[in-house]
Amino acid sequence: MHGEDPLETFRSIGRMITNPFACPQCRGELCRGQTEEALICAPCRANFPIRYNIPCFTEGSSRWRLSSGVSSEEVLALAREKGWRQSLSIMEKSRADWVRGEDRFTLSLLSSPKNRILDCGSGWGALSFWLAKEFEQVFALDSQLDGLRFTDIRAEQEGIRHLTTVQGSVLSLPFDSDFFDVVVLNGVLEWVGTFSEHKPPQVLQESALREIERVLKPEGTLFLAIENRYGLQYFLGYKEEHTGLRFISLLPRFLANLYHRVRRGGALRVLTHSRSALTRMLGRSGFKGTRWFFTHPSYRNCRYAASLAGLEAFQFIVGQLLQKPPLSSLLRAASRINPLMKLSTFFSPSWIVFASSSSIPRLGLQSPNGLVELTSSPGIAITINARRVNVFSLGGNPTVLVGKYSVPLNERALQKARMSYACVQFIARTQPQLKDHLPDVTLRDGRLGLIDYTAATRGAPLQLGQQQSLESLVEILLELCKLSVPPHELNGVFADCDIRQTLRRIALQQGLVDQLGEILDRAQVLHGDLNLGNILCDPQNPHQLTLVDFEHARIGPAVLNWYDFILRNLLIAGDALPLSAKTVIRRLQRLPGNRNADPAMNRLTADYLDGCRLSRDLHHPLLTLYLRHLCSDPIIDEPNRVLDALRQQKLSLAS
Repeated sequence: MHGEDPLETFRSIGRMITNPFACPQCRGELCRGQTEEALICAPCRANFPIRYNIPCFTEGSSRWRLSSGVSSEEVLALAREKGWRQSLSIMEKSRADWVRGEDRFTLSLLSSPKNRILDCGSGWGALSFWLAKEFEQVFALDSQLDGLRFTDIRAEQEGIRHLTTVQGSVLSLPFDSDFFDVVVLNGVLEWVGTFSEHKPPQVLQESALREIERVLKPEGTLFLAIENRYGLQYFLGYKEEHTGLRFISLLPRFLANLYHRVRRGGALRVLTHSRSALTRMLGRSGFKGTRWFFTHPSYRNCRYAASLAGLEAFQFIVGQLLQKPPLSSLLRAASRINPLMKLSTFFSPSWIVFASSSSIPRLGLQSPNGLVELTSSPGIAITINARRVNVFSLGGNPTVLVGKYSVPLNERALQKARMSYACVQFIARTQPQLKDHLPDVTLRDGRLGLIDYTAATRGAPLQLGQQQSLESLVEILLELCKLSVPPHELNGVFADCDIRQTLRRIALQQGLVDQLGEILDRAQVLHGDLNLGNILCDPQNPHQLTLVDFEHARIGPAVLNWYDFILRNLLIAGDALPLSAKTVIRRLQRLPGNRNADPAMNRLTADYLDGCRLSRDLHHPLLTLYLRHLCSDPIIDEPNRVLDALRQQKLSLAS
């Protein structure tokens, strides 16, 4: 509420209620005390102070260590004076990154409905600010006042007025029943057993869940994230996060308690649970409908998640994780054994659960036209990186992809989404004969930015041995070479992705301008990422190919599309980046024009240049130009060594 009267703030904002708070002891109505610095419960006369304009329903001092020798008061003072980002400079880096929270996309954003949400145990507000992007009203509740004060400072400086801070306890929430659409319990439930020494920790945990069920609307959703007691990492000897002790969560409770007393000098009160135990606990607390997700490597830095209603999504994610050799082929084969996969799900590093008291929770993202539903298919698989979140909707088995939602997380990814959509629409409009070779993409505005939906395309990734399909690829790329972007369309997102000047600069550096000057001026669509996985081949029709994933598309000479295909699949070949120069130099022998090259690739390259009405002598300059362009990203560790080696190649496409 950023320095304003908490009750007056709510009266002044029409979409919010007049008084959001209720007495945590008797649920009675609260009113302003005579000193104007407290809230008084009319029925039971309980008194709750207002400190720093934050209603305080519990006491609590921070136990969170920001940095050696730095107090929270110093951080708060610097945040007020210099800005909240500047205050992070005096924290430990890991703590500062955690408070900043920019790389901590939380799956709680997928919760629905999208109106009023409570972030229980909000700490210093990292997740609360993510939630403020997706929900109408956000309440950040924590027992520690300093983190709430920091949250208020940050919200004021960022102009966020729909985020309200409250000091309180999850064991006795200061809100009316049926008040929230969503409650987030992210890494909090395991700690609830430490909130009191007078009751067993599991009793306290169930009390917290029942209290959350009370304040949720009947159709509301609980988002719960917690480590799995039997996570695979603990069997491998990793220390349990909360106690710092190896294997403690795997022991029977009485042995774990004894182990903790010997090593830590007190009872074990931080409890995590298996899926079955947590299911029973949720059921006893009133939550009947649930959606369970496997997460990797954990809910705190989730990069992969899979719904566990069936095995489709889990097998899909396992396939994503097993792309790298040396054991990938063997492990991928094992991933098709359903009993083995079902057993593996019990060892998820942590659990993410969406729970409701009335029905199976809905998942979705907000858009101006309403909820973008994410749960229309049996399986939901999610991948997250620093740029975007991809939500894969799966059918009855892991090979049946219904569609993919993609949500950009930063400005660069947003620009790529716009470029992808613009290119697909432009090609379909100007080259109707190519429409069947393009993905079906829909773009919507979302609270986080654009939501890109790509309907599934029949087919499997192209293989280099599929001769008929490779010939069809050449024909498609030659059609793209006939397309020119007219000057009046070279603005907006197309202008931002125009690389012709960059290519001309590279050509000048490499002494290629005289040979390639006219080619470099062509304003055409360059796909930019023609690896085999982005070229889908219908197994029933080898001539039916679909080019997908235009997010790396650029404006430049379309002749380079074939060279993008060659270099990504013969030289880079999907390996972890950056590649060693030694490996790349060895692979140069695969390139068309070399003595050891595949004759079919030589012929297709010659046919491609002939189709473009270009001299075959331009093969070497075009390879050099595009490889140098790819090296502007960290693809090869010593690019100059590779380029020197390429210059020494005597490439010939002569018949």
